[in-house]
Amino acid sequence: MSSTQPPTAAQIPGIQPAPGFRFREGQRVFLEKLAAAFERGERDHLGVFVPGYGKTLTALASFAVARAMGICDRLVVFVPRGNLRDQYADSEELARMLRWIGVPPLPFCVADADEVFLKNRDIPIVVATYQYTSGSSGNRALHRYCREGRPLFVLDEIHHLPEESAWSAAVGRLPYTALVGLSGTPLRSDGQP
Repeated sequence: MSSTQPPTAAQIPGIQPAPGFRFREGQRVFLEKLAAAFERGERDHLGVFVPGYGKTLTALASFAVARAMGICDRLVVFVPRGNLRDQYADSEELARMLRWIGVPPLPFCVADADEVFLKNRDIPIVVATYQYTSGSSGNRALHRYCREGRPLFVLDEIHHLPEESAWSAAVGRLPYTALVGLSGTPLRSDGQP
């Protein structure tokens, strides 16, 4: 085997694919580049995937990489409320995705109502809607949660966050260690940055 061949998913830090599981090519390339960027000390990243390509799986795999590299110990995924219902609220599906990438089951909670996850602030994965994050009590709760660990932020559908918006300002007030923005498009349709 030539040393110039790209690494397999098994060589990506934190990823031990289940038998028969393979990332899509774009996911694998993104995770390889993410691991290399983390190694160089870069902490803010953007992944653009066509809708339906697997941003939820990519978010979980990004956390597996960051955790294995000692960068983060928590994951906070920020999502529009519609994506919460469609992609992140199914605990069985999230557990299945974690198994596919070789991560043991991790507890998670959904933060879409005031301070819902504060009963267990040691939980490793929080899925928060942008609406929750923009509320004053939700933002305070997330700030406290983030301050107590080293979170990786995944901003799902980041193109919905214009630079000057309540959602952007609310996320911007929170401390994080690394950030991955995931989008279905490299450009906003309204011309905002």
